[in-house]
Amino acid sequence: MQVQNNRPRAIEIAAIVITSIATLTALSNKGYFAALCFLMLILIILSKYSHALKGVFWFLRERKKKIAGMVLLFVLGFISFPATKPVQHKIQPPTEIVTVAETDTVIATGSIEVQEEKSIKYIPNISAADVYMNYTNKGFKLTKDFISGGHALWQCTLHENMGSYEVGIFGTSPSEITAIYAMFTNYSNNNTDEKAAEFLGYVGTVQYENAEPETARRWIKKNINNSAKTKIGGVTYEIIPKKATRYLVIGISEKMSKMTE
Repeated sequence: MQVQNNRPRAIEIAAIVITSIATLTALSNKGYFAALCFLMLILIILSKYSHALKGVFWFLRERKKKIAGMVLLFVLGFISFPATKPVQHKIQPPTEIVTVAETDTVIATGSIEVQEEKSIKYIPNISAADVYMNYTNKGFKLTKDFISGGHALWQCTLHENMGSYEVGIFGTSPSEITAIYAMFTNYSNNNTDEKAAEFLGYVGTVQYENAEPETARRWIKKNINNSAKTKIGGVTYEIIPKKATRYLVIGISEKMSKMTE
């Protein structure tokens, strides 16, 4: 009596299960061509046990042709498999406005004498249009929403297959801007920091009173993968990296990182 070898069947079952998972994952990410390749691969495996499927894949009855067809479908499915889009964090408006005090000083006989104190509640000499016009001219979609605390949000978004780009401007009026945020999310297998540094570096060159655009661009590029904070021209810049997403927040609040929670 011969003992039946169940190993080939176990391998086929495992291949069917794995390929089925790949098919469902591809469908959920709108990778229809990849899903079709994997589905055909499953049917070819099952054709061994179905006369109907044997009739459909009659041209693959020879073992060499069958293996070649399966390999080709797997390669095509793998190459066209869509990148999984990470979950984006919701941007929250600033929970409070922190007044930053700037002090003008003079040096006299080795001591510092306080002459005048100025309170800053908004990013100086900048309007919402100064910011969003740079992006609507590049194909970004502009929306405006009114949010809690008497704030308005002007939001510019651009979605591509390789990633998404977003810029938001918070303010109590079009000329009273409290914060600007920017976000890049990578959907591809390409380097996240490279694309993020290019986009966020551009956002960081925003013009306001005492701005230093090139200093800001260099600082962003240097710290793109670090949780970092600095002040440039009296305005706070903060970078927050989270998985495949990089955030840049520009404003007068010391608690701006709460916007990305």
